[in-house]
Amino acid sequence: AVVSTQSTGKTKIPVPAIKPHLLQWKRMMKWEEDSIATPICDIRVEENGFFIEYVTQDMEGNVIDVAHICDIRTDKCPKDPKTIENFKHVGDSDDPLSERCFQIVTCDQKFTENQFYNFMAFSKKDCKMFVDDLSTICYHFLNSNLSQMDIIRKMHKRILLSSKDDKHVSIKEIIKITAKDEKKKVIECLKTAGLKSIDKKNDHLNKDKFTFDNFYKFYKEMLQDRPEITKVFDEIKAGNSRRNYITLDQMVEFLNKFQRDPRLNEILFPHHNKDGTKKLIQAYECDKSKQKIGQLTLDGFINYLMSPDNLPVNIFNLPVFQSMNEPLSHYFINSSHNTYLTGDQFSGKSTVEMYRQCLLSGCRCIELD
Repeated sequence: AVVSTQSTGKTKIPVPAIKPHLLQWKRMMKWEEDSIATPICDIRVEENGFFIEYVTQDMEGNVIDVAHICDIRTDKCPKDPKTIENFKHVGDSDDPLSERCFQIVTCDQKFTENQFYNFMAFSKKDCKMFVDDLSTICYHFLNSNLSQMDIIRKMHKRILLSSKDDKHVSIKEIIKITAKDEKKKVIECLKTAGLKSIDKKNDHLNKDKFTFDNFYKFYKEMLQDRPEITKVFDEIKAGNSRRNYITLDQMVEFLNKFQRDPRLNEILFPHHNKDGTKKLIQAYECDKSKQKIGQLTLDGFINYLMSPDNLPVNIFNLPVFQSMNEPLSHYFINSSHNTYLTGDQFSGKSTVEMYRQCLLSGCRCIELD
């Protein structure tokens, strides 16, 4: 699956599978608009579907965040005559260059910082297959609506991909991705989680020990001071300080009273019951003895809060789920002002690219000026 199993405890959400050929290294050529260099490049999608990896002879550890991909274009070819001439002698020269090249476009949340990655496959068949199957992953709505647990998995994978060899993980990269301004705290929490530096300069960790379980321990150590969660947990167990767990009945009441939207249709979205809640406890409780009797500890409760079963939005409503056959005036319309600007109104630059980005993001009312 693209991300870890997405479910509500009752209904599983269909997640597009990553085609096997995307997981395998594929040789291509990489090119830039402002350079005549065309290095050989190996590219693939990593097994979780969070990132695209690509490696050139001069550089490793390059990744493209799949969630940041806003467009994959097959109409983009190099303009430099030397680059075009070089590409004619690579791969299947009988295939038109326009059918072998593609461009991956990424953007930030403001749609103002775009990056362009240009590749050329060795045949039009390889190009079409790679682009078509990659698109099914990139444009799936779950990629931008990950649970907190999946975000942690993504952070862990990003750190592993940044590693320059098979034996070490850079502590600098961990600090950069998790907490830029808290180096001392990061190093201390890594030690507490059993991830001690293998050198005196605190530069590297043993890669074999940098498992997701150990990274998750480190993550919880970084966020150990969360009194608001402990307060909610104590309120659910009715202030019983002697118990370190929530009972099955208390969890059912919590789910129905506080976690369930009361506006939901009770037939389509029935109230939580003991059987369904027990499955949730079995999925997220770490203590196996408590799993069997339907009890949830604080650690298990935190696991549930960060899981796909506790997303802040109703994922069933992310695809088109309403009638699209009503008059236009019956709908709110996603609108844009100063569409052409990449920044503020007085100093921001104008570019046609912004129209494309806004339309791709779902905007349907734009300003032409």
